[in-house]
Amino acid sequence: MLNGAPVGDEILVMVFAHWLEPKLHVTEARIVRAFYALSKRKEHQDILRNYSFDDDGMEPQCEALSSGLSAMGHSGLLSWDMDFRELTLDQASLRKRSAMIFGMTGEPISTLQVLSFTAAFRLELATGDR
Repeated sequence: MLNGAPVGDEILVMVFAHWLEPKLHVTEARIVRAFYALSKRKEHQDILRNYSFDDDGMEPQCEALSSGLSAMGHSGLLSWDMDFRELTLDQASLRKRSAMIFGMTGEPISTLQVLSFTAAFRLELATGDR
């Protein structure tokens, strides 16, 4: 955490630790687009304040999110099946890592904030490209 807000893979860990299903049909680009859309909403700007987006190209880019997803893949917290655009989550490990993040920081953001953001992220993934 930096200044009481997530950095790097922390927001991804927190969101996916509260995910209900172990698999998602999604691409990395779709995840970044959903976070980008949420970063434009006032109610989510605080939790995403340490994530900068480059929106000059055809798709928004976020180095912190892309690096975070890659690091999570290397550490076994998630795995991609690119053929089927399927992301598989190791939910038990994600929950442990999320608890560790909260424990190290004295919980500067609340679980309620994370759950609210997770719900908004789910909705954005489901409806954002329509």
